Amino acid sequence: MDAPFVYVVRFWLHPDGAAAILHWLDSKHMAEVVAQPGFRSLRRVRLDQDSEDGWQAYMMIYGLESREALQRYFDSPAPQRYAQERKPFEQHLRLGRDRFFHRLTVRTMQTLDVLGISGSLREKSYNTALLREAARLAPAGMSIEIASIRDVPLYDADLEACGFPAGALQLCERVARADALLIATPEYNFSIPGVLKNAIDWLSRPPHDARLKGKPVAIVGAGGRLGSARAQYHLRQVCGCLSMLPVPRPEIFIASAWEKFDDGRLTDQAAARQVEELLAALAEWTRLLQRAAHA
Repeated sequence: MDAPFVYVVRFWLHPDGAAAILHWLDSKHMAEVVAQPGFRSLRRVRLDQDSEDGWQAYMMIYGLESREALQRYFDSPAPQRYAQERKPFEQHLRLGRDRFFHRLTVRTMQTLDVLGISGSLREKSYNTALLREAARLAPAGMSIEIASIRDVPLYDADLEACGFPAGALQLCERVARADALLIATPEYNFSIPGVLKNAIDWLSRPPHDARLKGKPVAIVGAGGRLGSARAQYHLRQVCGCLSMLPVPRPEIFIASAWEKFDDGRLTDQAAARQVEELLAALAEWTRLLQRAAHA
């Protein structure tokens, strides 16, 4: 979804009416909206932020060519028609503007540059494949590149004293340029792989450590029975030590990864939706931190 502007709407659905409303959105509303002049795309994202009373949280992301395209839409008969079509669903639908969230906004879409780092060096690694799938599923305004840590040597203070080795320096520079990080980690012996911890150790060395402070990071993992859950929690501790800011939720633990991937593609649709939700949360988290830094 590539558009210079986005219009974001949060909404909540009661479980009793969710299926009917989603069917209307997917079969009618979304196609008609994208056909409007100036609208490029439309995505529905399931969020992991349900209300305390059990209403399911969603987000609609409209890709627009310009602010004027949105105004033309508001001036057309379409919004009133959609309001009439929504009436049968009103008891099961809450729009964001009716809640404490104020998300009906239009903002210039500046691309978020996200750097993906895999904790596995294996050629056919499920976690590296997960990063490639994340790049494919990335929302509008997000670009994901993947950095290899294969050329980062074992941390050695004597080696550091002679100057940062090229592999470590290149990784530090790429992390510094990125708006956010996406780390995919397997689980080795209840913890994170040594190669990943080693790369982070190089990143933590002065003066490069300053670039990690306040850096948004999303954590994912694919593995065995627990989907790298224990490794992810250890990784969150490491990030906290370096004043990095992990996305709180959703958490993604892709268990029995060999059953969820086929030739490098994520075939499990539920897992793919979780990845989309995490990337949407990372984008929102990153922009929130950026606004706070410039406030």
